[in-house]
Amino acid sequence: VFTVAMSPNTQLWIYDTTLRDGAQREGLSLSVEDKLNIARRLDDLGIPYGVGSNGPRAKMEITLGQNGLWERLKDRMVSAHDGIPAKPAPDIYLKLADLLGADPARCVVVDDSPSGAKGGIAAGCQVIAFAERTPAALLDPLGVPVARSMSQVAAMMGVADDQDGAV
Repeated sequence: VFTVAMSPNTQLWIYDTTLRDGAQREGLSLSVEDKLNIARRLDDLGIPYGVGSNGPRAKMEITLGQNGLWERLKDRMVSAHDGIPAKPAPDIYLKLADLLGADPARCVVVDDSPSGAKGGIAAGCQVIAFAERTPAALLDPLGVPVARSMSQVAAMMGVADDQDGAV
């Protein structure tokens, strides 16, 4: 069993939203259903997961609350705003692994930022860089697998329902 530590910008998280001056969400990624399906699949497999973010909890509550994930994740998140050094320091992912009762070496970090991926590497976790919106050219030099879709993330984690990577 492994644990999944993630950035709110990746995996399940609907971060194609633009929140300006308290404005309503402007749009969802086409992969929203895939992101939600990964959460369901991890639940079905009994694989713990959580969120590690440099952002404040209030922002995560807005973002995750719009798709029903806040209630599922509110007790499984770590924020740099909790007084923990921000990514690329490993502290967020180390704290999240501890919160989930997992050995960091058995954790998979999925992050769409170079600093987040570097934090996962520094924490001794397995890392998948997520290039849905982040240019792959910024992630490729990190020397970790780069996924360009949620189906690829699921396949790389070995949690896809079928051989095509569908979740």
